[in-house]
Amino acid sequence: MMPARETRPKGGRPSVEARGMPGGILFVLYTAIPWERLPFEVAGCLGMTCWRRLRTWEDAGLWDKIHRHMLTS
Repeated sequence: MMPARETRPKGGRPSVEARGMPGGILFVLYTAIPWERLPFEVAGCLGMTCWRRLRTWEDAGLWDKIHRHMLTS
């Protein structure tokens, strides 16, 4: 089975590395700013990219695991 990024049609958004995503997501959740106002420098990507990644992680049940890990670390 091919990875998800290879099954996207040509012309789609390029995949963004997830390294800065948790920081960007936490910044938005902590400051309560709109996703569109997330500074690029915080996460290395746009706020809507972080929002889509959070939605994907929530749908997969991964965000709960990440959140629990951060609370216990």
